[in-house]
Amino acid sequence: MRVSLPRLRCLEDEPSTLYPGNNVSEPPRQHVFVFAPPPCGPQRAGLQFPSYTPKGYTIAAAALVNPESLLADRVLERGELLIVTADNMALLRFIEGSGMFQRTG
Repeated sequence: MRVSLPRLRCLEDEPSTLYPGNNVSEPPRQHVFVFAPPPCGPQRAGLQFPSYTPKGYTIAAAALVNPESLLADRVLERGELLIVTADNMALLRFIEGSGMFQRTG
């Protein structure tokens, strides 16, 4: 008996102009924000990115944390730019609702 396996496709086999989840050759839309806390607010803050299980359940929600904390995935200073792609809706909603960021452009 002979068994044949299906051909596996690599990302390297795909054209480099295509982006995952899109059938078009355009990159995902990006949103640019500036870290602009109120004058009496913190001048530095840590940003914890949301994380999920492989099935899509939330492990940790997006949050502003102490900049020295191990939970901080990125440390932001006043005036620093943050670029978020449209496919990360949880982070995008958190940033828009936090009041600590201003959209540019």
